[in-house]
Amino acid sequence: MSTVKLSIKKERKIKQFEELKSLILNYPTIIVARLYRVDANYLHDLRIKFRGRMIFKVAKNTLFKKALEEVYGKNIEIDKFSSILFGENVFIFTKDNPFKVYLDLYRSKIFVSPSPGDIAPDDIVIPEGDTGIPPGPAISDFSQLGIETRIVKGTIHIVRSKVLVHKGEKISLEVANLLSKLGMKPIAIWLDPKGALTDGIFIQEDVLKIDPEIYRGIFRDAVLSAFNLAVSIEYPTVEVLPTLILKAHSIALSLASYIALPMPEMIMNHIVKAVAIANTLYSLIEGKTKEKEETLKEGEEPSEEEGLGGLAALFG
Repeated sequence: MSTVKLSIKKERKIKQFEELKSLILNYPTIIVARLYRVDANYLHDLRIKFRGRMIFKVAKNTLFKKALEEVYGKNIEIDKFSSILFGENVFIFTKDNPFKVYLDLYRSKIFVSPSPGDIAPDDIVIPEGDTGIPPGPAISDFSQLGIETRIVKGTIHIVRSKVLVHKGEKISLEVANLLSKLGMKPIAIWLDPKGALTDGIFIQEDVLKIDPEIYRGIFRDAVLSAFNLAVSIEYPTVEVLPTLILKAHSIALSLASYIALPMPEMIMNHIVKAVAIANTLYSLIEGKTKEKEETLKEGEEPSEEEGLGGLAALFG
C-alpha cells in the first residue's frame, strides 16, 4: 500500500515538474509573490479576475528551481532570481509587462482585521470620538491598553487619539481583539511580489514596485522642460508653433510701436502714445511759461541767451 502511495506521489511530482517547465517555456515573465495570509478564496478570485492574462501556480521552491534551471540553465540572472525562492510563494506566469502586472496585483489588495503576531504595516492609531460600542466588558479592553474613554449617550467615546502599535511592531492578542471590535482593518492582503524574471533578466523587488504618481510627475516635468527648450530655441514642432507665433506677433507689435509703423492695428496705439507725448510736452511748456511770467512780475528782463537756453532745455 505504501509503495502504491509513493508511486502516485512521484507521478504527481513528475507531472507538476513538466507543467512548470512548460509554463516557463511559454511565458516570458515569471513573478514570485509572497503567500503570507493569502487564502484559497482570495487566490481563486484572482484567477477569475485575471483569467487569460495570468496563471497562478503554487509549488515547492525546490521543484520550481529545478524546472527553471532545466529551461534556462545556470547563469547569474537565474542565480539572482533563485535567491528569492524562500518561504511560501506563488508563481505567476504572464505575457504582460511585469510592471503592469505588479500594479494590477497592488490594486487587487484587500484589507482585513489583524491576527495576533501580524506586523503593523504603519502606525495603528485609535482615533478619538464615538466607537459605537455600548458600555460593558469592552471598557476594560480600552483601559488595559491605556486608552482614555468616557460614556456619551450610551456608547463608549475615546477622549483622545492614541498610537496602539508602531510601524514594524507585532500586534498583540489584546490589540487584535480591540481592532476587530472597532471594525478597523489595517492589514493588507495581496500577492506581494518579491521579484520577477523577464526574458531571462532578473528584476529585483524595489525596481519592480514602481509608484505611478512619481513617474507621472517625472514625465510631466520632462514634457514641460522639452516644451520650454523648444520655445527658447524656436524649434518648429506642431506643439510649439502656436506659442512661437504668439511670441513673434508680440515682438512684431512691440517693434511696430517703437518705430511708429502705421499698421491698421497699431494706429490707436500710436495715437495714444502721441497724445501722451503731447501732454508731457504741454506740461513742460506750461511750466516754463509760468516761470517767465513770475520773472516778469519781479521786474527782471530775461536776456536773449537765457530765453534761448530755456528753449533748448525744453527740447533736451
